[in-house]
Amino acid sequence: MVDVQWQGFSAARKVADLAETYELNMAPHNYNGHLSTFQSLNLCASLSNVQIMESDPDAVPVRDELFTALPEITDGHMKIPTAPGWGTELNEKAARTYAWTA
Repeated sequence: MVDVQWQGFSAARKVADLAETYELNMAPHNYNGHLSTFQSLNLCASLSNVQIMESDPDAVPVRDELFTALPEITDGHMKIPTAPGWGTELNEKAARTYAWTA
């Protein structure tokens, strides 16, 4: 289990390659918002030893407003993004709406 958003994509990929050497499967840990989902999906798309990817569908509804693209889920499977970069971008206008103003 790797955390792409904490380890970084390259380090997570190295762990996955090492696991594959020992015929072990990967299961990316993903409990954050949509950006980490897209990062984990990109990792999954580059691996041959993915067993499952964790996601958190029961998060706060406002997170859907914060990104330009949302994960597409059909029958329990997420579609791999094809847009540039991670496949989504921050909606800065929405982010400003919910910014902390202490």
